[in-house]
Amino acid sequence: MNEFDEIITDMIVERDKYLTDLQHMVMTCAAWGVKKVDIDVTAAALMMKLTEKLLRSQISLDNAQRQQSVIDSVRNPSFSGYGIPEKSETAEAISLELKEKFISGFSREQPKESPAQYQETPVDC
Repeated sequence: MNEFDEIITDMIVERDKYLTDLQHMVMTCAAWGVKKVDIDVTAAALMMKLTEKLLRSQISLDNAQRQQSVIDSVRNPSFSGYGIPEKSETAEAISLELKEKFISGFSREQPKESPAQYQETPVDC
């Protein structure tokens, strides 16, 4: 897992570098009060490229962090609330009973009902 953490750390450093470069470019242009159109266009083009690199690095970082959280939840199910609570004895008994009924419902030999089960009982209306 350390390799994955190192990759994410490197991605964070790369993203921060692009952000710093973009901030520096914006502050430099603002401080100069650029008057020439060609310098202004060049600066705008550089800012667009830096913004694109910043956005791409942030998207890659988000994807890597999402993958890391999925891996963590698989490796340790109690991580981030994905834990499965333990079943109580009652729930376990009910699930076993339902399992038996489900299996017997699909078995080829259906259990034969005894005739005593079909005896009519008088019903008072």
